Amino acid sequence: MLLLTPYDLDGRNQECEARLFTDRSTANEGLGNGSSCPAERDWPELVAVLGLSVPVSVVGAVLFTSGTVSNRMSEHLAEVTRLNTAKV
Repeated sequence: MLLLTPYDLDGRNQECEARLFTDRSTANEGLGNGSSCPAERDWPELVAVLGLSVPVSVVGAVLFTSGTVSNRMSEHLAEVTRLNTAKV
C-alpha cells in the first residue's frame, strides 16, 4: 500500500508522489534536484510487510490445498463404497 499511495513529508507542506506512480523516470530522480521525498519512505517497513505476507500466503495455500484434496478423497471413498454396495 505504501508503494501505491502518495504521502506528505512530516512538518512540511510538500506532497510526494507514490513510488510506483511517478511521472519521472524513477522515484529517486528527485534526489538530484534537492527534493527529500525519496529518502522519506521507510523502506524497512515496506520490506517487513512484504516479508510477513509471504508466510501467511503460503500457509493459506497449503490449507486450501489440503482441504480440497481431503474433500475430493472423501467424495471418492463415498463413491467407491456406493459402487461396492451396489455390486453385492
